[in-house]
Amino acid sequence: MFKLLLAENNLSNIHLLINILGDVFHNNIVLAKLCLSNLELYKIDNYSAFDILLINDNNIESINVYDLIRDTREKLNVIMISDENHISNHKNFHVTKTVTGAINILNNLYVNINMKHKNLGKILDIFSFNKSSIGYKYIIDLLDICIDENYTHIPTLNQLYSKIAFKYGMPTPESVGWNIEKTIRNMKMMTKSEIIDKYFGYSPSPKIFFEIILNMYNNLNKKM
Repeated sequence: MFKLLLAENNLSNIHLLINILGDVFHNNIVLAKLCLSNLELYKIDNYSAFDILLINDNNIESINVYDLIRDTREKLNVIMISDENHISNHKNFHVTKTVTGAINILNNLYVNINMKHKNLGKILDIFSFNKSSIGYKYIIDLLDICIDENYTHIPTLNQLYSKIAFKYGMPTPESVGWNIEKTIRNMKMMTKSEIIDKYFGYSPSPKIFFEIILNMYNNLNKKM
C-alpha cells in the first residue's frame, strides 16, 4: 500500500482522484493526507512518511517544491500539475499540465514501485520469515532505501536504521536495529540449513545478509 500526500483545493479534482484511487488502483494507493493550502503542506514534519506527493500548482499557491525534495531524507516521488515550466534534474520530480497527465504518471509510479516490491518478495520468499513481524517491515524499508539510492553495497547499518527511525518518527534507531536483527535470527532458525548454506554459505551477519539480498535483487533486475 502506497501513501499519497495530495495538495489540492479544487473539490471536483479531489473527488475525481479519490474515485480513481478506489476504481483504478483498488486502494493500493491511499490518500494519506490532504492539504488545502501551501501553509498546510509546509506544516508537515515528516514527508518521508509518504510515497508520493501530488500537488496542483495551479490551485495551490506556488511553493518551493525543490526545498521539499532536498529536505526529504527518504525518496519522495513528486507529481506537479502546473501551467508553468518547471525544470528539475531530480529523477523523482514529474511535471504535467493536466489532472489526466498526473493520473498517468501516478499509474507509472505505481507499476514501478509495485514491481520492485514483487521482485523483493520473490527473493525474500526463499527464506522462512515471519512476514507479520515489525522487523520484516523494517527489512523491506531498508532494502527500499538501498534500491532507491542505487547502492551496490550496503552502507553503515546504523545509517540505514536512522533513516527508518526518522520515517516512522522514532526518537532513536536502536529499536529498528533490534527488530531487524531479531527477525533475521528467527529466519535463520526457521529456514532449512541447506537453503542457508546455498545462499550464504554460513550463518550471515545482518550486514552480510543485506549485501547478498541486494546483490540477488540487482541480478534479478538485470535479467528482466
